[in-house]
Amino acid sequence: MFQARPSYYPIAILLLLLLVGLIGCQSGRKTGVWTAKNCVPDQQSVTATKRIEYADVNRSVGLQRLDVAPPLTSSTELPEESLALTLDETIQMAFENTEILRDFGARVLQNPDFAPGLSDPAIQATDPNFGIEAALAEFDAQFTGGLSYANNDNVFNNSTINGGSNELQQNLTTGTFGISKITATGTRFAVRGNVQNDRNNRLSNLFPNSWTTLFEAEMRQPLLQGRGLEFNRIAGPNSQPGLNFTTGVLVSRINNDISIAQLERNVRQFVDDVINAYWRLYLAYRNFDSTKSARDRAQETWSVVKARFENDLPGGEADLEAHAREQYFLFQGRLINALNGDPQSAGVLQAEADLRRLLNLPQSDGRLIRPIDQPAVVEVAYDWYGLAQNALDCRVELREQEWRLKRRELELLASRNFTQPRLDAVTTYRNNGFGDDLWGGGDIPFPSAISVASRGDYQEWEFGLQMNVPIGFRQASAGVRNAELRLERERRILEEQQSQVLHGLGSAMRQSDRAYASVQVARSRLVAARDSVDARRAAFEADSTPFDQLLDAQQRLADAEIAFHQESIEWVIATESVSREAGKLLSSHMVYLNEGPSWNMAGVNISKRACIINRADQLDYRVPSPGILSVGQ
Repeated sequence: MFQARPSYYPIAILLLLLLVGLIGCQSGRKTGVWTAKNCVPDQQSVTATKRIEYADVNRSVGLQRLDVAPPLTSSTELPEESLALTLDETIQMAFENTEILRDFGARVLQNPDFAPGLSDPAIQATDPNFGIEAALAEFDAQFTGGLSYANNDNVFNNSTINGGSNELQQNLTTGTFGISKITATGTRFAVRGNVQNDRNNRLSNLFPNSWTTLFEAEMRQPLLQGRGLEFNRIAGPNSQPGLNFTTGVLVSRINNDISIAQLERNVRQFVDDVINAYWRLYLAYRNFDSTKSARDRAQETWSVVKARFENDLPGGEADLEAHAREQYFLFQGRLINALNGDPQSAGVLQAEADLRRLLNLPQSDGRLIRPIDQPAVVEVAYDWYGLAQNALDCRVELREQEWRLKRRELELLASRNFTQPRLDAVTTYRNNGFGDDLWGGGDIPFPSAISVASRGDYQEWEFGLQMNVPIGFRQASAGVRNAELRLERERRILEEQQSQVLHGLGSAMRQSDRAYASVQVARSRLVAARDSVDARRAAFEADSTPFDQLLDAQQRLADAEIAFHQESIEWVIATESVSREAGKLLSSHMVYLNEGPSWNMAGVNISKRACIINRADQLDYRVPSPGILSVGQ
């Protein structure tokens, strides 16, 4: 008779529900949102969720020291010591101890993920999913292994099924191991082994405790889809149509080249910012000097009129004294703005602080930075055809786009491979072993599994073809069409970029020509304004001209001096713009990018143009060391 056994299912279900309930009532926060007793939020826990939490990190790491001098203002005593720098020295200093490229837009605060750094190419190259190492890892050998022990106790209604016994009592130990490898041509090799120890009570067994071994070697060679060195280097051995989730070695290296080009573009922008900040500081000093001279002239004029006013002399009328006094305070206010800055323009102190920020210097250190280079305003005759050719060859944006175009060409080649059937030739070889023991020998037919396997008495082999054909190749055909459209789009973008580069170069040349002509006009205006002041002063001292004309001439002289310095700096910036648009900004200031130990592009077709980055022969993927940017004389 079948006898029912007691059921433990209700008890198990209750325990499971209790466990789930306890887990569900735990909080993911330190303070706790729910209580484990009744799963109801209490007032203290709800209040805790409203508190701002801070990351548990060492807040002292990387922080700037706070014992530096406060920022300089017009109300503080200005340091007498100065730090005289040329433009090239300033650029060289900007790259010292630089890992994150600084800018005026505070991008490191607003968008820290997009703040450019010198380690960006290394970060891209070492990406564990889409980097170069990840692509190479697709071809690494893989080892697998396992060991399991099973105790089986079962009953069978038919003893024939279980070798003459209705009940099975078995201790089964199984060990597996294997090594697989994918070659660059797509061939897959695998070597596997299986060792098993079986101790059971079957009556028909040859040995109550037996050992079996299975050693197998397999080779799978793609004949159509997935075959060839070119496809596997582009797409990788485990790719799918669209190539969205895996990249081959060539595509990964092109992505790294794009990352290097982006770094060069960011470095160029950084150098451009340093140049502009340097000349802005120079202009701020010139504006300050011009405004101070105008203030001093106004003060001198006021003193003369004031002396006449106090002595009741002609030319010392009250309205003239008030007018002279008003003009003095007008220039005094401008002098304060020229020193400290205003909403419209940066003064000396603000421009100096901006340059200090780019140079990674503290806001004040007892010195004032003073530019010593002078804007050498000379007429420049540009070679349009030479500059245009250099721009098309050396502009980093075009080189980056050319890499993108090359990547799309390779992806199109790989996409066409998916329109072929998946036809693989598979061959397998096996060597079986069986015995009473694992090791050893003897006179019995099966002394040990290893000895039987070593004799090669039981060998098997298999050869065949396997095919997988999607009817219509809808996905593969869509992938090819998509790759063709992407390639055509990149070509059109490159053409537009080339046109835009030439347009920008032409605009920069026009601005340079305009700036040079404006400097000549501003110089003539300045000479005329000085002559006018000298003539008006002499006439005023001779009492032959109205006093207002002298004040007006002095004010126009101050405006002419400021305008001349402004036009001179605009001419310098315009010439730098021509160098930038022609792709020569970095080389003109002797800034060179060299692939350090973090960028490995060996084996990729590299342009030999002089303006392209020079590449080292022996490279790896370590984080870039300081000095990857070199600034030389």
